[in-house]
Amino acid sequence: MTLRQFEVFLAVARARSFRRAGEALHLSQPALSQHVRELETALGARLFDRLPRSVALTDAGRVLAEHATRLFVTLADARQAIQDLQGLERGSLTIGASTTPGIYVLPRLLGAFRQRYPGIQLTLHLGNSEGIERRVRASELDLGLVGGHQACPGEACLNAGLPDELRLVVPPRHRWASGREVAPERLMDEPLLMREVGSATRELTERTLRAAGVRYRDGLVLEHPEAIKQAVLAGLGVAFLSIHTVHGEVATGRLHALRLRGLRLVRHFHLLHHEARTLSASARAFRELLDTAGAAGLGAGSPGRARHRNESGLDLSPAMISGRRTAPGREAGRPLCPDPRHPRRARSATAVGSGPARRGTVAAPRSGTFRSRRGRS
Repeated sequence: MTLRQFEVFLAVARARSFRRAGEALHLSQPALSQHVRELETALGARLFDRLPRSVALTDAGRVLAEHATRLFVTLADARQAIQDLQGLERGSLTIGASTTPGIYVLPRLLGAFRQRYPGIQLTLHLGNSEGIERRVRASELDLGLVGGHQACPGEACLNAGLPDELRLVVPPRHRWASGREVAPERLMDEPLLMREVGSATRELTERTLRAAGVRYRDGLVLEHPEAIKQAVLAGLGVAFLSIHTVHGEVATGRLHALRLRGLRLVRHFHLLHHEARTLSASARAFRELLDTAGAAGLGAGSPGRARHRNESGLDLSPAMISGRRTAPGREAGRPLCPDPRHPRRARSATAVGSGPARRGTVAAPRSGTFRSRRGRS
């Protein structure tokens, strides 16, 4: 048995298809089939049931998948331990990020990391939050940065300190563009553009509006914030987007960002890693950089503006986004995971007050490291 055979086996198990696994590994289907047959012969057991359009793990395959995953986790830990002997002079770090932090927040932070640790080889993979979480659990990424996570087993949340808020975005000549707020019931007047299923931006929007009893008109579903911005400019509807996503357009007057009256759509970006893996020196260094950025309320725009304002005038400080002041002595960069669906949360994202629009708030998170133990609720 060889490591390559185990790698091929896990790729087929995850993709549930020899064709898709071959595309991921850049191997032909006959080559994949040969590796799997040799592994089945060595173990004396069939690992896959071949179905018309997919494959499924047998009982023996499920047992092997669990052990093979642990095998590659152990190998990755060994590689990291050897790299740690060399300090931060050499090494690698593979980060996955969901669309919003990956495009609009991480480049600035990766630039600072590269200047500080030029010997570390950085790799960045992008996807929606659901996909990045899945790759963290599969040990394909050292770290994952997402806009919200589902508290699944096998994940450890290292940091949830970078704040974010979703704003309602409209064209500059829209009838709502003259104000800073709009009544929630007015959402029925315009199609609401949405991200795809699996996007944390969509999940937060739907969950918050549902909790507050706000009705809206369904609009187009688009898989990228840039596509949504162009659709808004084309008059196809309005959309909730991260302030990090729209700060440039707001600064130049191409878009106008406002809030729903009495409602805040607030979140933090979560830094995840595989719970069973040892955190490498390079991953620890990146976490420390993220801690610093979270404490300063940075991410988009110019960090030099007073009260952490970016170029568009949007205040990105943690206190302004969360609506609360940070208590003296609290370490803002290392809070407990504030995901409202987890039983150990600091406080849930709840709606309080009266009337059709109730105020949605998210408590400032506590300090600590969170380890996920439950699935979706």
